[in-house]
Amino acid sequence: MFESAEYELDIDKCIGSIVDYMRNVSQGNKSNGYIVMLLARKLGDERYNQVKAYGAYYRIPTHIINLDKVGGVIKECEKNNRRKEDCPGYIAYMLNNYVQLYAKSGGIPWVVSDNDASLLQNTVVVGLATSKLGNTNYIVGVSYAVAYVGKEVRSYIYSEIFEESELDIKSLETTGLYIPARVAKNIFTNIREALRAWNVNKYVIYQTTIIHPDEIRGLVDALNGNLWILVHVKESGFIKRVYDLDTEDWGPYRGLCLIDDDSVGSNRSIKALLLSTGIIKVKRYDYALKKFVEERKRKRTYKPNTTPEPLELEIFYNPQMKAPADKSQIDTGIALYTCRLALLLGKLDWEAYTSWPKIPFVQKYAKRIADILSLLYRQGDESTIKFANNLMISLRRDPRALRYIM
Repeated sequence: MFESAEYELDIDKCIGSIVDYMRNVSQGNKSNGYIVMLLARKLGDERYNQVKAYGAYYRIPTHIINLDKVGGVIKECEKNNRRKEDCPGYIAYMLNNYVQLYAKSGGIPWVVSDNDASLLQNTVVVGLATSKLGNTNYIVGVSYAVAYVGKEVRSYIYSEIFEESELDIKSLETTGLYIPARVAKNIFTNIREALRAWNVNKYVIYQTTIIHPDEIRGLVDALNGNLWILVHVKESGFIKRVYDLDTEDWGPYRGLCLIDDDSVGSNRSIKALLLSTGIIKVKRYDYALKKFVEERKRKRTYKPNTTPEPLELEIFYNPQMKAPADKSQIDTGIALYTCRLALLLGKLDWEAYTSWPKIPFVQKYAKRIADILSLLYRQGDESTIKFANNLMISLRRDPRALRYIM
């Protein structure tokens, strides 16, 4: 804990000591029995990624508690006249920390339900995210997962680097950064080879980067003969709605998928909105919940909640998925499947409190590994770049890799 006199309130000195400790533990081949915890204020993304990078390199899970966030949660409880022990926000925060620690120690907090297991059958889900390395080069973080022995999900991470010269400058200026064909082909060829023994025939990809025809060309070259769905996930900010607790159903529920009718049956992409967070649907006669709502109203502590920002999905899929049926029906089915799978992958994020709205966990950790490597490469010195290269080589085929960057 960096506030101790030993570190003179110097967070960087504390992190240096943690790195030394992890290095010594790893040299004794005892890293599997440890989790390193850091309680800190004013940590920032750069220091956070630094701790995660070294933890991943030395194969030691790290757990970081942001004391500023804890303080904010407690203040919100006090504002609503609630003790910590009875405050939903504080309870949720602490429970999430317990779930993370259990997962980082090698446990599996929960598995896919029987109803949802079919969504992952013979399927690999992939997350892609980009981050800038320098003035003219970029890195693509890749996280992919596959169902193992039915319901358990195993996850892996990977990365690719590309130069700005591989992009069409006009497209870059008008539509934004995208993944070039060569890189897309490399990514999916590597994933296909890594999972050759897994009987995978469908790829579902969620990414932060816009989808460009060049990326689709590389994808088609790598996955010829396989089914694929490619989804650009954008955290939208244009829809807000107030819940009315006087209504029977409270309005929209978590998991609601709204499909743009104009995009269905066309030759363009399918567009949809997914509420990945929000109210959980409850039984009509849930008297305990009714009592809770009435109590809040009586004490005048109730404040209307706004719908969390939905995810905006743009969906492409390969022609092989089309059947001899009405294209509108096919498009609708693909959109609903994509929404349902995205919702499931959000539930499988055991670090859920840090992500709002909930996005597919493969996409979230693709972004994190891209940011971690970007931080290391941008430091520019030879030893750090060598460290970053070795980090990815060592984690590429490790099914426990997400434990180290979670």
